[in-house]
Amino acid sequence: MKVWNICFILGVLSLSTVVSKAAEIELAFTDYLKTGQFQRITEYFTGQERAGSRTLLRSNPEERSGLYFIIRLNEPLSSSAINEVEVELIRNDSGESEIHTFLIESREGKGRWIYCGLTGDDWPDEKVMPLAWSVRLKQNQREIALHRSFLHSLP
Repeated sequence: MKVWNICFILGVLSLSTVVSKAAEIELAFTDYLKTGQFQRITEYFTGQERAGSRTLLRSNPEERSGLYFIIRLNEPLSSSAINEVEVELIRNDSGESEIHTFLIESREGKGRWIYCGLTGDDWPDEKVMPLAWSVRLKQNQREIALHRSFLHSLP
């Protein structure tokens, strides 16, 4: 009888590890990053940018400099169901609300960090700053997680 009890308990424990909780945003912030901040030593030898354990998403893939929304997840991206990141913001130079959508196509070996960059013509200058912003993680256009700046959360 004890053997069956132990098997039952082990079975329940193994099922609880298979079911993963939904992805959550542990941390989100903005930073203006320049091209040189993405260069690693391997790029000098191979000529190719290496993201490492980060997921790099850019509005203009040919440009690296720009404003980045840096997001840390509670679980690795490879184990989550996220396939889209939506950034809504109001800039200090326009006052108009903008929405930018980033699609996540590959999740192989990715860690917990997602860098969503508004690069090239989408972010004109490092002096321009977001006044209010929000980041939404989505799965098939359904919101999974939301993080807002203080000003964006006000009515």
